Amino acid sequence: MSLETNNKQDGNFMCSQLFKELILQTEDQCREDIAMFARKYYTDNPQQLAYISEFENTYDPSEAITWYTRNTFLYRMVNKALRTQDHLVVYAFRLFIRNLHMKLNLLQAENKSINNKLVLYRGQSLTRDDFEKLKSNIGGLLSVNTFLSTSEKKDIALLFTGGTIEDSDTEGILFEIDISTNEVSSAPYANVDQFSAFQGTEKEYLFSMGTVFRIKSIDKISGSAVWNVRLSLTNHTDAQVENLNLYMRQGLQQCKTVLSKFTNLMQQMNFPEKALHFYMKNSDIEKNPIIEDITLKYLIGDLCLHANNYEGALNYYQKVLEDMNENMQEKPMFVCNLYNRIGNTYVKLGNLDLAHEFHQRAFDLALSLPEINQCQIAAHYIYQGDIVMEQNNMDAALIFYQKGLALLIAHLPSTHSSIAHTYSRIAHVYRQQEKIQEALEMFEKSLSVLVDSSAANHPSISATHRHISTLLWILARDEEALHHGLQALQIGANTLHVDDPQMKRRQDWVDFLRRDIHDHKCRLEENSHDWDQLLALIKGDVNTSS
Repeated sequence: MSLETNNKQDGNFMCSQLFKELILQTEDQCREDIAMFARKYYTDNPQQLAYISEFENTYDPSEAITWYTRNTFLYRMVNKALRTQDHLVVYAFRLFIRNLHMKLNLLQAENKSINNKLVLYRGQSLTRDDFEKLKSNIGGLLSVNTFLSTSEKKDIALLFTGGTIEDSDTEGILFEIDISTNEVSSAPYANVDQFSAFQGTEKEYLFSMGTVFRIKSIDKISGSAVWNVRLSLTNHTDAQVENLNLYMRQGLQQCKTVLSKFTNLMQQMNFPEKALHFYMKNSDIEKNPIIEDITLKYLIGDLCLHANNYEGALNYYQKVLEDMNENMQEKPMFVCNLYNRIGNTYVKLGNLDLAHEFHQRAFDLALSLPEINQCQIAAHYIYQGDIVMEQNNMDAALIFYQKGLALLIAHLPSTHSSIAHTYSRIAHVYRQQEKIQEALEMFEKSLSVLVDSSAANHPSISATHRHISTLLWILARDEEALHHGLQALQIGANTLHVDDPQMKRRQDWVDFLRRDIHDHKCRLEENSHDWDQLLALIKGDVNTSS
């Protein structure tokens, strides 16, 4: 479950919904992908390996609910992948996810209840942190990215609360869900008892992924350690999230195949490695092999740029430039983006003259089009800001960034990630000018937009927490600094290998903060700050544009 506050749905939920929509558009019957991923995960578990073979040999779409309710690899892997937004695993399980969702849709349509009201229950334990989020969000939303099992039987649900266990880190929760059956829900749900492996014992109702509830009240159950959390089903859509959804869907609609839509979505979400993965799976992205080869090189260039391999990125982008012909001239926005990427790469390599040349090419092309793309004009201002910032002209950089930001705010959804990255650029200018409070405010704005536009484990969110942590420490707000440092570390742990140098730097920073809070004597005198030395523990963690 992901908890929403102030009636807002965050970027994590939005991204999962877009990905879910694409999963439901797939049509292939691919048990092999499921079996391959599951065997890798359960390589030393004979019982689950037997279930995997059974599934591979006997599975029928009509049995999706029965398979889900059995104690097998499917329930565990599907919900974990949906919860953590492991896009590659979710895609591998697309056949089963699609079958399960469609079966729930069908059952809901077939079994319209004659009763207008329905009360369902779900028992589980929550960490104290998650429970505090619930308590502070009464009247707000609770969104569920996974499939969700509930029961008509309150006594059955109570068995899953863990409410009798004395554990200071968790709370037993009984969710009580009030449903008006004549209202439209955000996702299908149905009574699945007749199909369940536990037929007749649990009176189970299953909700599909993407269900949204409103939190009505939270009270302690009399004479019990369990909390009763009352929810109501809703189809509420946050306006800001919906605007960004519509904007991203416009990009998806231009794609010819479902797999090319997955590639496009991963590009929009700034996951270049996953974009390349989906591109390579598609054998029919373009009928024109020249365009197909150009697009592949472009994606590899993006991956190199994301990995700070600037020479490699430049090599692939230049190959794209060499291969471009009249086919690509029909896609001027592609060409603009290519010029800007080459310009960005030259900035990273310190060749500012060539950076300016390619950014100017992109700008001139954008101005020559029948309809001027204001976001391309904004990009030109921002990239000019990058160049003059490299020249240590902070005042000029700030002017360029602010011009670009104004255009982005005027022409993009308010939660678009480009706005977040521009706030971050402005924050770095203020940081270089030693305007710490102003830098902090800009990073906080960046974080707010990123949370609303990106997957919860996106590297940019982790990087922004790290920057905020540093500035809070400079301002002697040590406890807050530790909180953001831990957030950076925890998010990084979901995306980086334990041996990645970034993880060590972030762990070192958190350890330093803990010692500093404990000792109260690691602060430098304000007048003797060497700002580069101050950040030595985390220098090089991420790109300054993050």
